[in-house]
Amino acid sequence: MNSIGLLYRDEKECQIALKYLNQALGMYQRILPSQYPDIASCLGNIGLVYEDLKDYEQAFAYYYRAFEIDKNMLPSDHPNLMDDLNRIIDIYMKKGEDQNAMEFYQNIIIEFEDTLFSAHALKSLSDRTLNVVERIDYYKKALVIFEKSFNLTDSIIIY
Repeated sequence: MNSIGLLYRDEKECQIALKYLNQALGMYQRILPSQYPDIASCLGNIGLVYEDLKDYEQAFAYYYRAFEIDKNMLPSDHPNLMDDLNRIIDIYMKKGEDQNAMEFYQNIIIEFEDTLFSAHALKSLSDRTLNVVERIDYYKKALVIFEKSFNLTDSIIIY
């Protein structure tokens, strides 16, 4: 069911994909322990479809549930965990919540500081977060320019 859902996602048939992915999730939840990586994988796949539909709130909810399972069940350098983290940061950015993305990243680094992130995994997260920092810096600079132009316009109008 999960694979069929992904095939429909690839064909941009999102509603049909969701139908199959939700059936797969229901099946997994009936037969597997609640903290099983296959459940997390299916949740992440549902999140992908919601992201395709630009329903970022739903995508975030599914990605975060997948992350919660994966962080409890997988080693800290497992690729699935890194995918979860990158997806969550991406959703924050797509929602225009750059500051939340940055805070999430900082909390993850603190949470996992006692474990050994692989260099590759940390680089992947760092690259994502660098984009956030660049965007925040860009908006701060744009705000300064806007404020200066606004003040200039005010002084012209007053005279």
